[in-house]
This record gives sequence, C-alpha cells and structure tokens, in this order.
Amino acid sequence: MAKRPMNIWRKEDEQIQEKEEKIIDASYDEIKRLYPNGLKKYNELFSYLSNKKTIVSDISRIKKYEQNFQEERKQKHIEQEREERHKTELDKKKNEQIERNRLEALSNFRKIASQTYLTILHDNGITCLYHFTDERNLQSIKEQGGLLSWAYCENNGIKIVNIPFL
Repeated sequence: MAKRPMNIWRKEDEQIQEKEEKIIDASYDEIKRLYPNGLKKYNELFSYLSNKKTIVSDISRIKKYEQNFQEERKQKHIEQEREERHKTELDKKKNEQIERNRLEALSNFRKIASQTYLTILHDNGITCLYHFTDERNLQSIKEQGGLLSWAYCENNGIKIVNIPFL
C-alpha cells in the first residue's frame, strides 16, 4: 500500500469532519423543529455522542500504542536472541581454542615422553607396533586429526565404533 502525503490525509479528514458537522447541524435543526421543548435532551444526546467519539478516538490511540509496544517488544526479543546466539558462538570458539591448547600441550608432553617409550621398546627388542581400528572410525580419526583417548571421545561426544575382542 503506497503512503499518501500527509496533506491529502488532512484534506480527507477535514472533509469527513465537515460532513459530520453538516449531519449534526441538520439533525439539530430537525430536532428543534419537531421538538421545540426537546432541545435539552438533544444537547445531552449530543454531549453523549461527542464523549463516545472521544472514547473511540482514545481506544484507537491505545490500540496503536499497544501495537507499537508489541512490535518494540518483538524487536527487542529478536535482538536478545541474536546476542545470545553470538555469545554462544563466542563461548564455543573460546572453549574449542582452550581444548586445542590443552591437546597441543598434551601432544608436546607425549613427544617428550615418547623418547622414554622408544627406549623401553628398544631395550625389549620390540621393532614394530600394530594398531587395529574399525574402518568405521577412520573418518572420525581424520576429522579429529589423530587418535584420541576413549575418555576424551566420551566427554566430547565423539562416536567410537567398538570392536569386540575375540
């Protein structure tokens, strides 16, 4: 719906008001003619109708206010949800970074400890190790960047397909 310029609205409002005044004046003249002594009742009726018109106008303004209030409330709710999602995303990224740092520190520790393991393997004549994994776990291993402990996987919701021992 295209918006009309304010002066057109005012002109239409003025025309409507003029028509209403003509009707009221005609009614007033007709009542005076028919009921010369009933002018007091007409004035009371006119006063009542004027008050009713004011009340209708007030109700209309209240409804507009309520609509504006509801719209502002809706916009505020949308903005709060947006902020909460943003905060959640930031928290998630922060937690992921903390976990990466923890794993990196753990990886560095393992590198240092690996020399001890190599010495034990060498001293015991072990020249190779074999690791078996279910091929259904390969995609997860690739996504995680390597093998992780069972505890870590369970705590972080990483699904592991367990191979039953024979």
